[in-house]
Amino acid sequence: MPQQILRKPFNIVILLMWLGLSLRAQQPREELTGITARPVQQAENQKVKKKVMAVDIPVSDDFSYAQEQSNPRSGLWLDQDVYVNITYGIDPITLGVATFDGLDKFGLPYDQGNTATDTTDMLTSQPVNLGNTNGNVVLSFYYQSEGLGESPSFSDSLTLNFYSPTTQEWKSVWRARGEDTEPFELVQIPITLTRYLQDGFQFRFIAYGSGGGAFDMWHIDRVVLDDERDTSDTDFFDLSFTSQPPSLLKEFEAIPWFHYNSVVANQLNRTEWEVAYRRNVVPGASFGLGLKLYKILYNGTVLAERTPANADFNEDNTHIANAVNPFLVQVDNFPLPSAPTGEFEITAINNYSGVPVGRNDSLIRTQVFKNYYAYDDGSAERIYRVRDNAGGCIIAKYDLRVADSLKGLFLYFLPGLQNSPDNTFSIVIFENNSGVPGNLIYESDTLFTPQYSFSNIFLPYALPTDTIGVYLEGKPYFIGIRQTNIIELTIGFDKNNTGRSEIFYGPDNDLFPSFVEGSLMMRPFFKYVPDDIGLQEQPNPSLNFQVYPNPSSDGVLSVETPQASENEIFTYRIFSISGQLIMEGKLSGNQIQANHLDSGIYLIELESSEAGIQAGFQKVVISR
Repeated sequence: MPQQILRKPFNIVILLMWLGLSLRAQQPREELTGITARPVQQAENQKVKKKVMAVDIPVSDDFSYAQEQSNPRSGLWLDQDVYVNITYGIDPITLGVATFDGLDKFGLPYDQGNTATDTTDMLTSQPVNLGNTNGNVVLSFYYQSEGLGESPSFSDSLTLNFYSPTTQEWKSVWRARGEDTEPFELVQIPITLTRYLQDGFQFRFIAYGSGGGAFDMWHIDRVVLDDERDTSDTDFFDLSFTSQPPSLLKEFEAIPWFHYNSVVANQLNRTEWEVAYRRNVVPGASFGLGLKLYKILYNGTVLAERTPANADFNEDNTHIANAVNPFLVQVDNFPLPSAPTGEFEITAINNYSGVPVGRNDSLIRTQVFKNYYAYDDGSAERIYRVRDNAGGCIIAKYDLRVADSLKGLFLYFLPGLQNSPDNTFSIVIFENNSGVPGNLIYESDTLFTPQYSFSNIFLPYALPTDTIGVYLEGKPYFIGIRQTNIIELTIGFDKNNTGRSEIFYGPDNDLFPSFVEGSLMMRPFFKYVPDDIGLQEQPNPSLNFQVYPNPSSDGVLSVETPQASENEIFTYRIFSISGQLIMEGKLSGNQIQANHLDSGIYLIELESSEAGIQAGFQKVVISR
């Protein structure tokens, strides 16, 4: 009897717990997952120079060209699988990392739907001449797991292999198991065996994880192979930005050009930028470093700037060596010279001076003003989805600065592990009730089907053409979509822009605030509907080329071009950082004689005579 008396309350507790869990299981639950597509600047129909070429030491790559191209340099690496970027690494050693994931060189899954651990990305060096070294040959690099991507599990790994020209075999020499994000860690591997100290030595990184998408991610930075190295001396001299270029707007990444009048501009323009750089120097070193330099340009006109004459040259005296140092840049107001009459762009360049400059000393940001509001920077690091959300909404708060008619939404839908083409959704608008969603004031009669796109391409979902849109006053609204059925909608999610958007999800009468950091890739657009509605834009590929040495001390620049056709001609133009054309001509002998140029930062445009290929751009530094 006593046992039965004890069991009854216990069984009731168990039943109540089960019912509670069952009820909770039916509530909407937001999740972030790995992306299944990413942008590449080198598509399948582009001409890529894949030539094996022996290189001498030192071999060094810090991926500082990440603002210009997403592929590893063909002059140093044989394969193109990894993704060179500035968005995934957390506090990198220099600006730009190489990311290993489950996406191939075209930005697509190796094996969509497969979550089993297998070989994914690979990064293989060109053959390196080590047959005549002076001793103490060391390969070093920094690595980080996860970053702003998916964390690899313990069964996943990043490995390093060495190739011996004498035995013609690859051998594993280093391995890291999957783990959650940690700071970038330095690895140094002395190369002492004779079988490796030969001409034709190679090394390669191999990632093991899911081939179904970017689910198990690794990032490497500052790969260096050289001799006469002391592994106890880990200091090096390279001051580098580590953050993304900041937005010029306080609250948004973009607003419609016709909402950007003088009053709104004064309210929305940033008055300071949050920037970070890593002071890679010997501890205790002191030198004049001019921080907080910037220039803001509109159609070649300088709207605001800070030059070395009025920069703060004492910041480095208090900053920590070999660590990431955030600082603020005070920005003057930058009003447009006249009211815009159409879509336009503003470009900002943030840099420093007073020390030898390199590719990673500048942040270049182009702010686009079209017909939409955006919180995201256009780059998806994760997929956002809500489980058990049939009939529920996914909405975000937008503080409209001018009264206008909503015409629709730009959305970036990525396929998850599998496509869900049978899903549908409607467009909804809720009024703002003291910062939280109030009453539903509009829902489209039309049901839309998500069109999956790749490479961060937004597609427009326009309200019915027989309406003039939905008139909204110049105040906050919650705008978004209602999910029709239980199948999750998979929306691109920007992890770099946090603290701006306010996201809610769930049923109308019980909306939950989001607790994930980042921004939905969902952009309400106004006034006019894009001409290419319903079509995925297929831009012409850009010309991919390399310029070296960079920095250049004498101004003689070698240009590594794609494999040219017999009659192909390349034309170059060199611009100052302010957009002024300095010189131009036809490329001859793969060299540009720019030895008359002063020290500074320049942009080189290279154009092919063949149709269907857009001109490519590279930043080059001349440092005398």
